[in-house]
Amino acid sequence: MIIALLLVIVWFGNVLIEIHKVGNTDNAVKSDAILVLGAAQYNGRPSPVFRARLDHARTLYKKRLAPKVVVVGGKARGDTYTEADSGVRYLLRRGIPSSSLVAVPHGRSTYSSLRAAKNMLQPKHVRSLIIVSDRFHMYRSLEMAKSLGFRVTGSPTPDSPIDKDPAAETRYVIREALAYTAYRISGR
Repeated sequence: MIIALLLVIVWFGNVLIEIHKVGNTDNAVKSDAILVLGAAQYNGRPSPVFRARLDHARTLYKKRLAPKVVVVGGKARGDTYTEADSGVRYLLRRGIPSSSLVAVPHGRSTYSSLRAAKNMLQPKHVRSLIIVSDRFHMYRSLEMAKSLGFRVTGSPTPDSPIDKDPAAETRYVIREALAYTAYRISGR
C-alpha cells in the first residue's frame, strides 16, 4: 500500500513538473498551421481566456510562423455559435484574411477537438502545428496532438487572465494533472 501511494505521489509530482516546464516554454517554429484550442464563448463573443489565445495566435501569424490559423471547438447544448466559428469571426475582425482561417467546429474536449482537426487537416497535408492554449493546458495538448500524428510545438498564451489569479491557476494545474493522468490511462 505504501509503495503504491509513493508511486502515485511520484507520478503526480512528475506530471506537475512537466505541466510547469512545458507551460513556461515557447518553442514555436515555422509550421503548416497555428492551432488555437477553443474556450468559452458567449453568444458568438470569445471569453477573455479565449480572446487571449486568439490574440496570441494573431501575433504568431503576423510573425509569419504559419500561413493558416485553425480554431477548434464545438458548442455546448443551447449555444448558437461554436467556439471555432466565434474564434474565426474574432480573428477576421482583427485583420486575418478568411483565406488564412480554418474553423473546426467540432469537439467538446481537447482530444475530440484535436481529433476533428486531424480529420480535417491531414487530407490538406497539414502535418506540423503550433498549439496555442493556456500555460497549464500545453503539456496534455501537445501530448495528445503528437499521439494523433502531428509534429507539434507549443506557444502558451503569455497573458491569460488565469495567470493573474494564483488560486485559479493552482486549481487549473491540479485539474490538468488529473486530466493528463486520465488521458494516459484511457488514451483519450
